[in-house]
Amino acid sequence: MTQLYGKIEITDNSGTTRTVGSEERGFALQLKHMEASVLDIIVDDRSNTFRNFYPAGGMVSLYCDTSNPPTTKVFRGKIELRPKTDQTGGVMLDLHVTEYFFERILNVTVAEYYQNIKVGAMLRDIVAKYMPTTFNTSNIQDGTVTIESKMFKDEKLKSVFDWCAKIAGCDYFCDANLNI
Repeated sequence: MTQLYGKIEITDNSGTTRTVGSEERGFALQLKHMEASVLDIIVDDRSNTFRNFYPAGGMVSLYCDTSNPPTTKVFRGKIELRPKTDQTGGVMLDLHVTEYFFERILNVTVAEYYQNIKVGAMLRDIVAKYMPTTFNTSNIQDGTVTIESKMFKDEKLKSVFDWCAKIAGCDYFCDANLNI
């Protein structure tokens, strides 16, 4: 039987990265296809000390593989903090983490007009304009479909990705290292 190891790193809003320690915690990861994957981390915070370490807006990286400590990043997301009370009245932190790529493309609005351009070139241009330096687009290929004329008028970036994937007859995803 193969043993897997997991490690969670959380970077707060000031850029400080901490590895989640030995505090009582559990986590559940739901990886999804063409929609936002989510990670829920439950932390016992009865002492009210971890809330400052795990802020809303912080970034979470989950590593998992057979080495100890693990080095393969399998998930990256942004924290939404949801404090809750357990059955004994203790305060628990529910760190709901949405996959960063989907968190971004669901919240970015595109307004662009394109003519006579390959689908892949159009996507690379949009990502460069609306999410510069965040994602690596070198894996996006031009493909064979040329768009004669297309206007995106205040559309969510996810809708743009979905439309392009449908037109090109392909899928898209972003890995944990932010390669689209």
